[in-house]
Amino acid sequence: MKTFKSEALLKYSAKDIFNIFIKSARLNFPNFNEKRAVGTFVQQKNNKRFKVEITNFEKNRIYEIKTSNNRESFVTRYELIHIDLDNTKLIFTESESDRNIFGKINSIIVRILFGKRQPDEFNNFIKNLELELANKKTNS
Repeated sequence: MKTFKSEALLKYSAKDIFNIFIKSARLNFPNFNEKRAVGTFVQQKNNKRFKVEITNFEKNRIYEIKTSNNRESFVTRYELIHIDLDNTKLIFTESESDRNIFGKINSIIVRILFGKRQPDEFNNFIKNLELELANKKTNS
């Protein structure tokens, strides 16, 4: 299993950051309920191969989803560590299940052709998250 882990210090409260995850969950999971979030899932309507499920949810602390099909799965975990009222450490972990031989070959080809893109994707995620938090703070 391959794992990518990174972290960032954000100048926002864990509550404000987690509210962004809740907003996203409400948009992406029609049956989302904060009190019973774990186990909530969606599948593509015309393509039943992919399932996205909330696998861990602790308000203001952990938001974890698993994306899977019959051959592989990815677990994306966001963990918030409260530092003080205006600072939070975000720990991002993405784990990829072991693939069958064709998946492994495809993974190697993608890595050779496109390089390792996860750090760039994480940095873009952090920039977008900070932008949304700043906009929310300005509009409050």
